[in-house]
Amino acid sequence: MIESPNFENPDEIVANQIITRFVAAGLLSQQDMAYAKTQLANGTLRADDWRLLAEKALELALRERAGE
Repeated sequence: MIESPNFENPDEIVANQIITRFVAAGLLSQQDMAYAKTQLANGTLRADDWRLLAEKALELALRERAGE
């Protein structure tokens, strides 16, 4: 079986690894994953952006727990 070539550049590969770990740790929501990955790979994700993404993930987690 031939593997398809990886078209990600090194910035995208590292961004994907970071974002995947943040989602797994509950620090980033699945919905914000694509946005955060793109912005991180492009070098345009600021501290305020990280804070907002983390606050949204915490809010979502609280809502999900309350709904259990």
